[in-house]
Amino acid sequence: MTVGQVWAQRAVPDGDELAAALALLEAFPLAGKVISADAGLLRPPFVQKVVEKKGALSGSSSPISPTSIGPS
Repeated sequence: MTVGQVWAQRAVPDGDELAAALALLEAFPLAGKVISADAGLLRPPFVQKVVEKKGALSGSSSPISPTSIGPS
């Protein structure tokens, strides 16, 4: 098991961190992986993308449940 591995970095166009993060999520297979993200990214589109790709989330304080998100 690899812990703390950084897979990629991407420039943030026009300061839109969410768009850059979503593009990175789209580029990698997430099934069975735990994704750690800054609290500022833990918004419905980000969480939905991780869940859609069968990943799991770990935020700044505790894991996020897919059922805890609502429509974006």
